[in-house]
Amino acid sequence: MLNNKINIIIIQKEIKNNADLSLHSFVKTISNISIKNNTLVVLHELSYLKYIGLNKDKKNKSLAIKITSETVKNFCEICKQKKIFLFLPIFEIYRNKYYNSCVIISNKGKILGVYRKKNIPNEKCYYEKFYFSPSRNNFKVFNIGICKIGVMICWDQWYASSYTTLTKNGADLIICPTSIGWAYFNNKMIGLKNEKKKWEMVIRSNSLMNNVPVIVANRTGIEKAFNHKINFWGSSFVTNSHGDIIAQAKNKNQYLKIALNLKEKCVAEKYWNFIK
Repeated sequence: MLNNKINIIIIQKEIKNNADLSLHSFVKTISNISIKNNTLVVLHELSYLKYIGLNKDKKNKSLAIKITSETVKNFCEICKQKKIFLFLPIFEIYRNKYYNSCVIISNKGKILGVYRKKNIPNEKCYYEKFYFSPSRNNFKVFNIGICKIGVMICWDQWYASSYTTLTKNGADLIICPTSIGWAYFNNKMIGLKNEKKKWEMVIRSNSLMNNVPVIVANRTGIEKAFNHKINFWGSSFVTNSHGDIIAQAKNKNQYLKIALNLKEKCVAEKYWNFIK
């Protein structure tokens, strides 16, 4: 059953060194937000953890949790109390493998499923292959009852196949938790000066070509690990089915609220006639 109107809340935060305090901050923020019916709450990649991909450190693997952990159970209880759907990115351990994952929790506090990141970067400041195994499964679309939602994570967003696969599998919208910003090694920027514009352009273009809204949740703040540093962009945003950015956060702690009319997807498909 497709519900025409979906309320989106993106929580964008700067993450401190203490994971427990960051976790508590997310719990407090979600608990205090005023919620409407049919609300999806989206957190950025790895949510309450610092971005561990900055450097290679075996100690960070101790931060991984299971889907059955108390942390996830606590978020399930919050979802039940607040009657929200939550997209909770975690560092997951499953069958002795580590994944960059997103847990989908229903408004009744039930786990609907988990998406494990498929495309894993491996470059300075983004040493994710040191930590994460790639998912062996294809991109997943989750039927949450009120609509069907596709999920991808960060590096997935640069691949056109991510969007086309999810759209062909029936996604009414796409959720993308991410952690991206200006990367530095030995205090020298190692990315492109216009990389942020390209990031937005790629997502907007794929949103347009597939006539699907995309919800992007990014973290904010500066994180360092020895001679590596990322100045995260924040700037979480939402596109409509025409690829227009219709809401965007600034580069600071904030939450972004917007209502999406999913009927507009059908209108866009007929107008552009891209979908065959």
